[in-house]
Amino acid sequence: MPMNDVDWKDLETRGFVHVRGFLSPRDLENCRSDYADQPVDEANRNNAISEASARATARLGQPVNELMALVTANTDIRVDSNLGAYYFATTRGVFPWHQDYESYFSCQNHYDYLNLFIPVIKPRPDKSNLCLVPFDALKRESPKTFKRVVGKGATMAYDLPDRQILFQADSGAAHVTRVPLDRLAFTPQLEAGDLLVMRGDIFHRTEDGDTDRVALSMRLGYSKTVVRRATLADGGFAKMRTMAGNFKYYEPLFRAFDRSGRDELTWAELERFVREGHDQTGAPSETPSRFLLRQKLRSGVILSSARRMLTEVVGNKALWAYHRRQARKTAARAAQPLRHPA
Repeated sequence: MPMNDVDWKDLETRGFVHVRGFLSPRDLENCRSDYADQPVDEANRNNAISEASARATARLGQPVNELMALVTANTDIRVDSNLGAYYFATTRGVFPWHQDYESYFSCQNHYDYLNLFIPVIKPRPDKSNLCLVPFDALKRESPKTFKRVVGKGATMAYDLPDRQILFQADSGAAHVTRVPLDRLAFTPQLEAGDLLVMRGDIFHRTEDGDTDRVALSMRLGYSKTVVRRATLADGGFAKMRTMAGNFKYYEPLFRAFDRSGRDELTWAELERFVREGHDQTGAPSETPSRFLLRQKLRSGVILSSARRMLTEVVGNKALWAYHRRQARKTAARAAQPLRHPA
């Protein structure tokens, strides 16, 4: 499908578009070869993924630039920068309902942020896709949830017997949604080489791990997005665990703020200061947890983080209390004798 034939406004209303046959057969083979050559990133303990090589992504530069121009011309979403590319394989794990975490912590803007999801190994079009929650369906069926999640990220959905709880790792807040996300889900049937363009704030999960699917995920952002040091440092236990689990990514961001002497930078400026300090960063002199706590003090968010941590603790206690009550109700119903009709 030519990209000019795509209704890009769907990114605003639904949160995604499906472009068929985005990769040429040659580019598809190059991506498969690149995936085979790239090791799993051992420094990232959060996800078993491998980075795509610059050589592989450079070959896609022209069509990606065309895509960014079309999005900018046809929507209010602003994207002009390639933020990296990674390979995800079902053999390395499948994901439950969530909004992306780490990109929200670092970019702090999930509206002007797109995930280009391209299966490069896909044995069956009806298996191992991504399930999505279209924003128009979410707005219609659960307007309160819609207002809470649009433009946000770092949220995980936890199943309860008749509803779901959404935990937002950045704020520590919890929200109960009575409409299960599975009821709203839409699952595009993707062939190898197809492109699924998703906004950063859309809820998605792996359909299944039944086939050996490998996908290239390229991330696009907006160079003028303002990133704030205090927002990066603030957060509760879940955010700290995530940042400590991929410390090699987050430490240079804080060092870049130090190097700039400023507490707010555009994404383009932040990237520039990270690159300038790339060769100066040695082995960390303190543990990730100690470093991150020091950043909270340095940024003046230690009290805000403490409140978020307390919110997390209360939310988790409420969740477990709910589970216990439901378990007791289930046990009580099971213990009741069966009633036979007269």
